[in-house]
Amino acid sequence: MVINNKISNKTLFVCYGYEGKESKNANAICLYNLLCKVSKKDNYCVVTSGTNKKNKIFLDGILIVNVQELNNVPFPKSKKEIKNKLKYFKKNAINIIQEMLEKDKIVNIISISFPYVNLEIGLAIKSNNPNLRLLVYELDPYAYNELLRWPKLLFLYRWYKEKTIFKFSDKIFLTKELNILYRNNIYKRFEHKFVEFGIPMLDVLPNELVDKSNKECRIVYTGALSKKFRDPSFMLKLFSIIKDQGKWTLHIYGADRNSIDDIYIDKFKDKLFLYDKVPRSEVPNILKEASILLNISNNNTSQLPSKLLDYIGFRKPIINFYTKENDLCNNYLRKYPLKLSIKEDNSNEEVLAKNLLYFIRNSSGKLCDENDVKKNFNELSINSIYTKMINYL
Repeated sequence: MVINNKISNKTLFVCYGYEGKESKNANAICLYNLLCKVSKKDNYCVVTSGTNKKNKIFLDGILIVNVQELNNVPFPKSKKEIKNKLKYFKKNAINIIQEMLEKDKIVNIISISFPYVNLEIGLAIKSNNPNLRLLVYELDPYAYNELLRWPKLLFLYRWYKEKTIFKFSDKIFLTKELNILYRNNIYKRFEHKFVEFGIPMLDVLPNELVDKSNKECRIVYTGALSKKFRDPSFMLKLFSIIKDQGKWTLHIYGADRNSIDDIYIDKFKDKLFLYDKVPRSEVPNILKEASILLNISNNNTSQLPSKLLDYIGFRKPIINFYTKENDLCNNYLRKYPLKLSIKEDNSNEEVLAKNLLYFIRNSSGKLCDENDVKKNFNELSINSIYTKMINYL
């Protein structure tokens, strides 16, 4: 693919699945939040996978270069199809970026961590252009990703690949939790390259954007659920205990139907509402209509559900269900005034259910003070993270 017109960008992002405000994966959404803050938009461009027939478009003033998808597999399902699709993207993205480098003075390339092919593209470009600065933005771990690999068999393989990229990168941007993890494991040798960044998802909103009066108590969950890494069973069990107490309804958006046992569907009747996955652009209005926001922590200690930052920005009461003693979400919520954290404990269901009901009755419809939330979570705000990133470009 040939990029005909000259561009003058100084920083190039590699981010699979970037579609501006319509981005669907969390990493692409994070990038969109950062790019919304830039002033000199012609200093940036994004190379991404694309279904758009044009190989070059502008979204919100940012140049987007689309590497066309593998035509014969528009919606891959098998691992082999996904692998072939990513391999196709990698090969063509490297060629396109190399073309761009020959025409323009691009100083930085920032590879966003997931899928891992983004980092491989960055490494390939760095190998051919040693003077180019390669910055890795690791929002998701690779070797230490307990959710996407077998615990032992693939660790050494993934570690070797990730270590190689870290070795040739100039800076490694890490989330708070990954920064702590990597400084205390075999990646410690690269700590001189580590820069702690937050997840750019937190934007504390004013009352008119968060409060939509609703007589009923709507308890809302948004995002994926899975028996493997974010199991809703204990949460549903507690809600089933109090299903006949109080006027509240539970709304779950975007969860895989297989992650919810049929027994709860039958028990809740008109209390539980399940919805298909919704576009990212519709999420703010869903959260605006909510009375209480529901979070289920991941069952690991290296990845924060990014929706929690969305929730904090809306300043509404948050119920957090968790399983690990050193739960990441609990750590983030320590400074949050309106929250209830419930650790899974099958031997104490009745007491926990009473605590849940008490919180619902006494917190529904309330808002945290805007200034308090801004003060307590300033370092996690999109503005703060953007300002920090710019200092390294």
